[in-house]
Amino acid sequence: MKKSDFTGWREVFRFAFEQGTKQKAYKGFIIFMCILTLASMPVLSLIQSLSKDEGPQKSGVSTVTVYDESGLNIDYAQALADERYQDVKIVSGDAGKFEEHTKKLEESEDSTEVAVHITYEETGYFSITYVKSADADIKSDDYNLLTDDFTNFFTEAKLRAVDVTEEQLAFISQEVATKVKGTTETGEIAPEQVKEEGISMTEYFVLLGGLMIVMLIIAFSSSSIATSIVTEKSTRVVEYLMINVRPLALIIGKILASLLMVAIQFGAIIISYLVSCIINGLIFGFESLNKTMEQAGEVAGLLSQVNPLTILIAIVFILTGVLFFSILAGVAGASVSKMEEMAEGLKTLNMLMIVGSYIGIFLCIMQLNGSKSELLTTIFCIFPLSAPFITPANLLLGNIGIGYTLISLVILWVLVLALFFFASRVYESLIFHNGKVLKTKDIIMLAKTKKKTVVKEEKQA
Repeated sequence: MKKSDFTGWREVFRFAFEQGTKQKAYKGFIIFMCILTLASMPVLSLIQSLSKDEGPQKSGVSTVTVYDESGLNIDYAQALADERYQDVKIVSGDAGKFEEHTKKLEESEDSTEVAVHITYEETGYFSITYVKSADADIKSDDYNLLTDDFTNFFTEAKLRAVDVTEEQLAFISQEVATKVKGTTETGEIAPEQVKEEGISMTEYFVLLGGLMIVMLIIAFSSSSIATSIVTEKSTRVVEYLMINVRPLALIIGKILASLLMVAIQFGAIIISYLVSCIINGLIFGFESLNKTMEQAGEVAGLLSQVNPLTILIAIVFILTGVLFFSILAGVAGASVSKMEEMAEGLKTLNMLMIVGSYIGIFLCIMQLNGSKSELLTTIFCIFPLSAPFITPANLLLGNIGIGYTLISLVILWVLVLALFFFASRVYESLIFHNGKVLKTKDIIMLAKTKKKTVVKEEKQA
């Protein structure tokens, strides 16, 4: 690459930015997202307030018939004391008629009755059987909740039925902790293996939120760059730009302009969200705003120990990752001649983005479940496809050291420079290409042909 290859990128940047911001689609997207974001918090609070006003949802069960053959003298009148069961009747069935009642329920099509059979088995445990009609108009969640509540009542009532004091009841109701251990070859008890705890939900949301933000920035910028290039190719505007500007300067100017446009979009959305929180506080009180501030405080607490150098490295890493995928988007867009073919031209790029983001999601879930592996985290944070999505957030949380982060950043910059070098060879040929969408192997062959041509021209000179 020569210095002259970069000449004119500022003019291209200015032209692309002015033309891009003038487009109705760009302005319409910003206005739509800002309106949607402004309304998000008040609408969410309104839905929550309406759900609270409705009160607890009434149970769909009309009657619970209890057949108690346990031998315990339990009063089931208060078995379902919750407000949601206020319309549920609890009646006692005659001993020995449970099976007969079950057959009647099976014959019924619209019964909302539940029959409960409680017995004490000879093997030494209590058994509770719940039966409802197969065609009963009772939701599964409603039915499961009722059976759980009734079982919990019976568990407490059977202790009271044996006439124990409150202190004894509290003592025997305590949770039982169990430990399963093995022995060593010498017959001694093996030490207990401590299971590694997973990350907290706050850390999980920081990792996942960071991944989603980077993914959206990359997706928006890549789409913007590819769309701009295909539009100019189809309208032949690019032919006028190529008169005084080299191909490399053209793609650099377009990439930087698209990144600035995406930054403006995200800035407008963030400001709209903050205004939405304030509007929500003015309408519904500032309790919801306080909760949001508490959550932000938890995140700030996690990041409070991060030094400015680490933050700077994370920002540079994000920009490098966006630049990496943006160059790929520029080359992919140049291989397409028509707007209707853009989805096919960006197929490979989208697949690379999906692979990188899915690796990040897999790592987040693995860390949440306590299966954190430093080796696997380091590998994924260095791997170029996944590094832009997960390395910045993991660096801020201390899951990867600065040393490995710098190694990953160097690898990413080497690839960026290699892509720039690759783009400088093929972009001029691609930008004038008209016809079917070029595949990856076709673009690589074009680069090899261009290299041979350059070498030949240098020898002749």
